Parts: sequence; structure tokens; C-alpha cells
Amino acid sequence: MDYTRWETKKFLKINTKKAKQLYGMFGIAKETHQLAQANDEKNRKLREAFGIGEFDKKKIAEKKTEEAKEAERRKAELVNKQIFAST
Repeated sequence: MDYTRWETKKFLKINTKKAKQLYGMFGIAKETHQLAQANDEKNRKLREAFGIGEFDKKKIAEKKTEEAKEAERRKAELVNKQIFAST
């Protein structure tokens, strides 16, 4: 069954209106975003209370790199001490 453009628009308009009335589709999306925002705020407060920092992948990677460099520096320092101690 082929519908004209007008019939299709009318059908969509009526059904969209019904969906809004019955399910409040657009209200649910707004509520979901508000809940997510409230959850993020709660998590931020908990991290702050327990002294846990933000989970930033870049910062974590930089920290690991710095720790690796520090370990290499300590290892080299230890080797130098052993060399000078043996002479």
C-alpha cells in the first residue's frame, strides 16, 4: 500500500504525538541525563572524600612513564655505586 507524502506526514505526526503522551519519550531522555549528571557528581564527591584522583588515561600513562624513568635512574645510580665501591 503506497501512501502519499501528506498521509505519511499525518501518520508520523499523530503517532509521535501519541508516543509523547503515552510514554513521555522526550522526558525520559532528559531525566536520564539528569540522573547521569547526578551520578557523576556523587562519584566526584566520593573520590574527593577518599582522596582518589580523577581517572585520566593520559595522566596515568605519564605517571607510569615517570615511574619507569625513576626506576632506571635508581638502577643506574646503584650500578655506579657498586662500580665505585669495588675500585
